[in-house]
Amino acid sequence: MAVEWMLMESKSSTETLYKVIGAIYGNVKDFTVLDYPRNPSRRSIDVGLKLKDGRLTLLKVVDDLNYVSKAEIEELKSIASAMNAGALIVASRVGGKELLDDMAYEKHGIKVITPETLRGLVSGKVSIYVYQSGETFKVKVNSEILRRKRLKLGLSLGNVAHAIGASRRTVYEYERGSIEPALDKAQKLVEMFGEDILVSIDVFKRVKHSEAMRIKPDLDCENIILKTLTQTGFRVAHAKKTTFDIVGNRGGVKISLVIRHGRESIDSIINKYINSKRLSRVAETKNYTVIDDNDILRLLKKEDIEAYTTREIIDIIKRELKES
Repeated sequence: MAVEWMLMESKSSTETLYKVIGAIYGNVKDFTVLDYPRNPSRRSIDVGLKLKDGRLTLLKVVDDLNYVSKAEIEELKSIASAMNAGALIVASRVGGKELLDDMAYEKHGIKVITPETLRGLVSGKVSIYVYQSGETFKVKVNSEILRRKRLKLGLSLGNVAHAIGASRRTVYEYERGSIEPALDKAQKLVEMFGEDILVSIDVFKRVKHSEAMRIKPDLDCENIILKTLTQTGFRVAHAKKTTFDIVGNRGGVKISLVIRHGRESIDSIINKYINSKRLSRVAETKNYTVIDDNDILRLLKKEDIEAYTTREIIDIIKRELKES
């Protein structure tokens, strides 16, 4: 039964992915769709897209939000942080409940929207003001404008509190920007002060470095490369559920690395390489493949895939820094 449910979710997630492609096609500067790993349920990144304003965003696409693990989300955030990108989940439902359009949800610190909401955002036809926090729907407001309008109308904190059915302390916190009003309270505030107190939610904003989680590498060569990158000032991330194994960014110099693991087959490495080239094009990273096996290196060269040993890649990284 568990396998049957997984197959159903995989099919539904593919349908959601088609909706995402339809939503962004012609509405963004560039995008790519990844199919590595082959199993979508083991993939932390499904789509990389560049908005018309040039910002990079990494998407995890799934039909049911319940099927996205915390590990996938943490890896998505980590990679996005290292690449100076945004991170977003696009889903159609959670459990048996359809997600609503034109609002944002959240899971483990990442915003979640529907494919139709994505379409509206990238086409510039929709702005989001409402988001779900726990079991409550909340609205983002501009605290400075709220306070300025209250004072202009000669209203006290108590007057506003009485009008919207809240405490003086709560209204004070709204004006400090420390809390956001629930939907019913926000509607009353808009009736009093107008819609310009609202602030749209930017679901594409870059992930802060403090939000990222680094995953411990499982290969000696990865340890060596990560150590070199961090010692030379790179912001780095290590991944296990996408086409890049290591990404690094220092002052706009962005590097992505594909590394062979264990007895990983030639076909698997080639698929990984192809996907990494797609994502590196959109993300504008310098992409390299690292193989410490001379036989595999020779086979890859026959496929016109340039690969390097760990020692060679360390030299390349140092050279990139000198030339930047």
